[in-house]
This record gives sequence, structure tokens and C-alpha cells, in this order.
Amino acid sequence: MGRRRRRRASSGRMPVRLERAVLIWFATFAVGLLLGLLVGFLLGRMSAGNQEEAAPPVPPARTVTVEEPVPAPEKTVPEPEKTVPAPTATATATATATATATASP
Repeated sequence: MGRRRRRRASSGRMPVRLERAVLIWFATFAVGLLLGLLVGFLLGRMSAGNQEEAAPPVPPARTVTVEEPVPAPEKTVPEPEKTVPAPTATATATATATATATASP
């Protein structure tokens, strides 16, 4: 009867149980990812085919131009009109005669 040799786990390799667990985890992740993509694709196609219940399309964005306001013109206070005293009758007659004489050729 021969001696049995015990197999030593090398330091660079994972134990078989851990390797199998990692493989199962990656397989589960891959299957879940593929199923998620498939369901998402099918739901997207279903909602695109049913336009009555689909949300209305978004209108395009508007461009807004902001201009700086023009300052209001400064208000000037009008000067009060000067009151001229009423001319006397002789001054009016003299001014009329002078204007008539100057205007005649």
C-alpha cells in the first residue's frame, strides 16, 4: 500500500470553491445584464409604438436676447415765461409806423 500524497494549494491560485463562487457570480451578473437590456429594449419599443399615451414632444428651446435698457432722458425744467408789461398806445403806434416805413420800398 502506497502513501498518499497530499496536494498543496499553490499560493498563486485560488481555491476551487472560491473560483467557482466567482464564476457563478459573474455568470449571474451577465445573465441579469442581458435580461435587463432585453426588457428595456422591449419596453422602449412598446412605448414608441403607442403614440396616443406617449408624452408630447418637447418644444425647441427659445433664444432670449437681453438688452440693457436705455436710460431715460433727463427731465429739464422749463424756464418760466417772462411776462412782458402791456405796451402803451404810443409805443404800439410808433412800432407800427416804423415797421410800415421799413417795409415800403
